[in-house]
Amino acid sequence: MPAQYLIEIEREAALLEADLRALTARDVMQLRRHYADSYAVANRTVGVLRQVMDYALEQELVESNPCVGIKRL
Repeated sequence: MPAQYLIEIEREAALLEADLRALTARDVMQLRRHYADSYAVANRTVGVLRQVMDYALEQELVESNPCVGIKRL
């Protein structure tokens, strides 16, 4: 694997980690509202994000999961 490719992967991972740490419950609710035309899509989107944040929490990438407490539509 070329070194430049590995550097790019590391850079993107760092950006993702930074974005996850900055995510708030308000952001999650805004995302849910964005997809509110389809309850199934809105609920699935929040559900997947909840799982991602649970994994990030297990890996100690974040201190809390902002999806906790966000109710389904």
